[in-house]
Amino acid sequence: MQDELPLLKPLPAEPFIIKHITLAKVQRNYHVLLGEDYHLYSVPFRHLGKQVKIVYDIDVVEIYLELQLIASHKRDFRKHWYTTLPEHMPEKHQRYLEAQSWDAEYYLRMAKETGPFTYEITRRVLESRDFIEQAYRACQGLARLTKQYGK
Repeated sequence: MQDELPLLKPLPAEPFIIKHITLAKVQRNYHVLLGEDYHLYSVPFRHLGKQVKIVYDIDVVEIYLELQLIASHKRDFRKHWYTTLPEHMPEKHQRYLEAQSWDAEYYLRMAKETGPFTYEITRRVLESRDFIEQAYRACQGLARLTKQYGK
């Protein structure tokens, strides 16, 4: 009986990782939406409008065009958030805000002129994004409120 093979083999050292697959279209802002998390991940901008495959697990999000990996990100579960790699942005987008002289200091100066509460909310909005440029649109909205309703 000792010559018989064991019925069970030892478990593998690495745990089995479940991969999920979904399709998405690259949006005009060079991001794809992972609907399960409502989180947006960047892809190189030259792929705008193309249908891609998103393969993801608990840790990683990989984006494929046909069989080619075009982007890989650490998974982020924050809803309605962006994960953006600077190299995915077109150079025009990278330089646009600089050319407009819109930066964090510009928005904070405007907010300070309005009042301390406007300054504080503007500061928090600017700190809320990994790429500060993604907060500028919200800051523009705050500035429009000042024009619409006054200081």
